[in-house]
Amino acid sequence: MGKAVCVCGAVVLAVACAGRVNSDAPLPAELLARAESEQAVRVVVELQGGLEEIQTSQALVLEALEGTHYRVTRRYQTIPFLALEVSAEALRRLAHSPVVRRIQEDRVASPQEKTP
Repeated sequence: MGKAVCVCGAVVLAVACAGRVNSDAPLPAELLARAESEQAVRVVVELQGGLEEIQTSQALVLEALEGTHYRVTRRYQTIPFLALEVSAEALRRLAHSPVVRRIQEDRVASPQEKTP
């Protein structure tokens, strides 16, 4: 287990040194308000890094969410994204995660509908 922790730390350090760490991903106020009133919202989280860091980034995000209410709805294997259902507290933690690039509501869009 010590090697896994070391590898995770090395990846985070490498991303930080590359200047790509975003410690404050934009968090839409209306999404946070809904999470507080409805107890949970579904989101898609875009992660830092490329194909080789997907699993490590996902693991770091899930580790940061420990102790909060969340549920993984989809773990993507080939793109740096993670779909989750999260509480307001989990949403705040996502926004401050160094491996999270962007948080968007997970919603169904019709083919002609433009997404923000």
